Amino acid sequence: MKIKPQHVILTIVIIIALFIVAIWSLLQGPRIILKKSFGGIDEDLGEHIQLTPDGGYLLLGETKSAPSTARDVYIIKTDMNSNVEWENTYGLEKFNRASFSQSTSDGGYIIAVQGASEEDTSSGTTIHLLKINSAGEEEWTNDYEEGRKNSTDEAHYLLPTPDGGYAIFGKSSALGANGWGFAAVMIKTDADGKKLWHKIYDGERHDVIYSAQPAADGGYMLFGTTRSFKASGQDIYVVKTDADGNNEWQKIYGGAGEDSCVSSQPTADGGYVLFGTSKGVDSPDMYLLKIDAKGNKVWERFYGGAKEDTGSSVKATEDGGFILVGTTESYLLNHTDLQLALLKIVDFIPALKKPLGRFLVTPTVTRLDKDIYVVKTDADGDVEWEMSIHNNGDDIGKSVVQDSNGDYVILGTTNADKATKPDMLLVKVKASASLFRFLRRSSGEGT
Repeated sequence: MKIKPQHVILTIVIIIALFIVAIWSLLQGPRIILKKSFGGIDEDLGEHIQLTPDGGYLLLGETKSAPSTARDVYIIKTDMNSNVEWENTYGLEKFNRASFSQSTSDGGYIIAVQGASEEDTSSGTTIHLLKINSAGEEEWTNDYEEGRKNSTDEAHYLLPTPDGGYAIFGKSSALGANGWGFAAVMIKTDADGKKLWHKIYDGERHDVIYSAQPAADGGYMLFGTTRSFKASGQDIYVVKTDADGNNEWQKIYGGAGEDSCVSSQPTADGGYVLFGTSKGVDSPDMYLLKIDAKGNKVWERFYGGAKEDTGSSVKATEDGGFILVGTTESYLLNHTDLQLALLKIVDFIPALKKPLGRFLVTPTVTRLDKDIYVVKTDADGDVEWEMSIHNNGDDIGKSVVQDSNGDYVILGTTNADKATKPDMLLVKVKASASLFRFLRRSSGEGT
């Protein structure tokens, strides 16, 4: 049978069209699918987001907007489409800031709060636990003044414990070795928030715990910062404890400048990733450090541009990698998947580096505003994609989760209209299959 030329042409056109659609699909990088702000006429700041059992989100922060008369804890419960189901404010003292939350076995939530009797915190701050039910109604509160009267005590992280109670992590202005500064602290409570014991991890100066993870032996891994172990500058501080909070070992990580860990995640091999900011002789960069279960350094990665880039939150992702969120003043224009694919090709064929060079550079633009900075990495901390989120003002990234749809949901603060006060900001990012990830897998890298 003779094939008609028009059929050949049609077949070729269909094949080319399918090829273009396939390549276009592969080249689609991350994209914003939702931006939503929350708040009133005064300051409303986003601090922490968690997934809720029904697939929605619990948003934590602080507010000065009515009906608040001071600075109150601000909590919003949304469904999976970010529609508000309820919102509430909680005024434990004149100054109140929620830092972290966990779901409880009865369907409610436990919230770590720092409060002060004066809005400017001049009288010091106190650690609180706030228990609410699934509808946001307050059930009880407890406070823990672990240092001197009018000391600075802060709660930064919270874990449920096997006995049904809670472990609170932060800092306290307890008397240190030199009679000043503040120490890292762990407070253990029962299920009703009544204090059972506390432990101090005290160097000679300023030590803080910002994050913690359960250890395989029933103890805890504590992650934070310290200024106690060198003449100047700040280091990352890791403490391994037993189940009763006793210090089993501690390690310090850092260079000559300022290094911090404010977020952490366990890894599939029994180790941990520590996330924060590192500043050497140049401007600060977002910093990801991998350690094993014994605290030995495995690798480290830096992310950012020519200006200041700071890390706030890390979460493990479904594909075994990590999603990182922070704030950038570099305004790194995003690597496209095509650029990342070309970088991979150059790895295989170095001779192509020169002719392809102009396509491989991601320019940096100096801006006056801050942007939310998002980086997706593989299991080894290598960049799969990165993006910045800009709203015509200062935008601060504070916390991130991956939801049941595989989307990345980011909470922070925006001051899009600088004539008004900042609002809590929720952003959803969808990451499509990328050519770069396809090339990584086809070359035997990644999973």
